[in-house]
Amino acid sequence: MDCSVVDNFTVKGYTATFVKQDTVLRHTIYRLNHPVLPGDSLQCMIRGRLHCQGFTNGDSQKELTFNGSFLSHNILPFFGYDDRRELKSNQYRPQYGLQKLASRLPDTTDQLASRQLFASTQANTINYTFTISTSAGQMVVAPGLLQKEWQSGRRQYFRFVNQAPALFDFSILSARYAVKRKRVDIAGQPVDIEVYYHPGHSWNTDHFITSAKEALAYLDTVLGRYPYTVLRIAERSYYDEALYAYGNVITLPENHGWTADIRRQEDLDYLHYSTTRLIAEQYMKQANISRTQGYPVITRSIPGYLAIQELNHFYGEAALQKRLGKNHDTYLKGRAKEENTEPVLMQSDEEADYVSEQKGSYALYQLSRLAGAQRVNGRSPLF
Repeated sequence: MDCSVVDNFTVKGYTATFVKQDTVLRHTIYRLNHPVLPGDSLQCMIRGRLHCQGFTNGDSQKELTFNGSFLSHNILPFFGYDDRRELKSNQYRPQYGLQKLASRLPDTTDQLASRQLFASTQANTINYTFTISTSAGQMVVAPGLLQKEWQSGRRQYFRFVNQAPALFDFSILSARYAVKRKRVDIAGQPVDIEVYYHPGHSWNTDHFITSAKEALAYLDTVLGRYPYTVLRIAERSYYDEALYAYGNVITLPENHGWTADIRRQEDLDYLHYSTTRLIAEQYMKQANISRTQGYPVITRSIPGYLAIQELNHFYGEAALQKRLGKNHDTYLKGRAKEENTEPVLMQSDEEADYVSEQKGSYALYQLSRLAGAQRVNGRSPLF
């Protein structure tokens, strides 16, 4: 994060000597007083802050707000070289003496990339305990199971633990939430659905629960049991329109279903579609896939395809065709903004969601019409 500052960094059992700092590219080098041997682990203590000062052309501090903070795993320092920060635009690379990129992701034959999971090069999977404090009156939404909640002084504390080894991909929300809960039975498996929303946006919370239940029931027949015992659906501020799925949490900005007039069938269909797609992403992110060309086909195309099929299953051909038209429009907008050459689907990357999400899901849908939905759906759990 551009406004984050590390005030103190120590490594237990080591002396970390400051070597160099690049304040422009935000890179710092420390030297440890003795080597880290193969198989060793380090315990690092980091104290930092997120504080933006001055004015920028964009919204420099959209993650941290008085009510509705949304902090990703990027609040933690990145250890080692982070290739995601490389200049990816072929429009500008020659100006810095750099060759144009043929692809923004490593080839599937890259041995190092093939050993790293798609979510992060920092770790394949992690076990975690999050202890988070926030202002009194606010609630924290994070992945995992809520183990404990308490208040101390004017701070509210929450502790979350993971149910199983998790990807190094998480976000933390804090807001003055209202919450609605319902336990549902999915093919004999109890799942607690929790909806966290702004108290003034309560209109569609029941429909989020209904959509989640229908999605879980449908995906259970295609992908198997839901991998978590709790599903959290959280609203967040309208500073970023992206939808996220990580662990057992899905988040949608306030303008994505929370304030929609669901008397319009089109808005109700979108609420169902987006909920299903995000829950399907939770499933597919369990796959053991590397961060190489084409991996978004698994994490984005298949969930989008399954959301289309679920929409057709529950709401029929008219809703399906309208969604396909919307997705096509989104694809064309993304292609128009592409700074490099549009990647083919099987070489899609993280920068081209319009390919993996819109084009990929449509390609799979067309495949299902040729080969049969049952055959295509039956291949999805293999990942």
